[in-house]
Amino acid sequence: MKKYILYIILMSLTTFSFAQTLATPKVDGIPTGITISEKFPFHIKGIPFKYFDTNVWNPKSVVVAELQITYYMEGDTKLYTNKTIKKVNLGEGGSWSFANLSVAPLPYAIQGKQMVEGKTNYGLFIYQEYLNQRSGLWNVKINRIYSTIESHKIPDQNKGPKVILPKDKIILNPQPIPPKEIKKKLKGNL
Repeated sequence: MKKYILYIILMSLTTFSFAQTLATPKVDGIPTGITISEKFPFHIKGIPFKYFDTNVWNPKSVVVAELQITYYMEGDTKLYTNKTIKKVNLGEGGSWSFANLSVAPLPYAIQGKQMVEGKTNYGLFIYQEYLNQRSGLWNVKINRIYSTIESHKIPDQNKGPKVILPKDKIILNPQPIPPKEIKKKLKGNL
């Protein structure tokens, strides 16, 4: 009899935990799974959780945004990745937003190499997290819009050697210049 009671309790707890999965975040005006075009850095504003039909959220939970870049470098077959992770606490009514989302490739070991543009991908993944439990993912693929000033250069990387300009004109065959005291003595003897 004890086994049956324990079995019923475990089944009810399992059913209860499935009913309490955290609600997946939604972004205002952007459905999940599409491709959007953005200039970096950009901002994302979420729909407050109080407006959801299945509004399972806790005021102490956080919303996490992972902005990821995957790219290849010129002459290299290895796939590189980098990501930026930001977390925000929920506001009143479960409201949340992210400002200044941006990601850049890691510095590359060989100078003068750039990313291969056709093989560079950006993705944004947003989820709710509370007590080591995660909600489902809201995600989009991003087509990055580059401004005219912005380049595809890897940060902290220079192309080629540094050129240091001389401050004064270089004298190719310098003659020794005697000190001022010797000059005065020489003029006085002449």
